[in-house]
Amino acid sequence: MTTIPLIGAGALEISLVSRQFLIADMKEAISLLEEHWPVKTGVHYRLALRSCRLALLRNGSSTVAREHLIAACLEAGVSHKAVSTNQIRL
Repeated sequence: MTTIPLIGAGALEISLVSRQFLIADMKEAISLLEEHWPVKTGVHYRLALRSCRLALLRNGSSTVAREHLIAACLEAGVSHKAVSTNQIRL
């Protein structure tokens, strides 16, 4: 079984308009960036998408991808916060 690398040190909760996303792995991060991201022209957006794809292919660091995703959030004015495994509700 192949495992998908986690998004760095822990999950991120990202809020877009009235929707919240819990991002815990690279597939979720890529899906969010490709399908729901509000501003797809920023430098940090492109870095986040590229580094998440590389981490998914195991050619990049998931920690770096997480940092780029946080930078993309800041660039786009998107609310985000780290979520510990104790806070995740199933």
